[in-house]
Amino acid sequence: MKFCKFKAIIIISCILFFATGCRVFHGGDPQRKAEKKQYKEAKKADKAYEKGIKRQYDIQSKDTKKRMKKNLRKANKRNKSKKSKSKWKCAK
Repeated sequence: MKFCKFKAIIIISCILFFATGCRVFHGGDPQRKAEKKQYKEAKKADKAYEKGIKRQYDIQSKDTKKRMKKNLRKANKRNKSKKSKSKWKCAK
């Protein structure tokens, strides 16, 4: 009975030790940190761009907004990729 409890304690402690992940053993990977920083900056730039577009749209007059919506719909309609009728990937 004592040996069974000892085994259970060892297994649980091993699981807890190895479940912490590889970060404990490898410290900080500089390449990964650089990629993460670059990703965050790109995301921040995208947010700023979207915010600028929204601000530009909000300051337009009602007629201009209508024209912008109409042109956007036309562009989306024109730029739709044609669906292939075949299920084969090579046919277009």
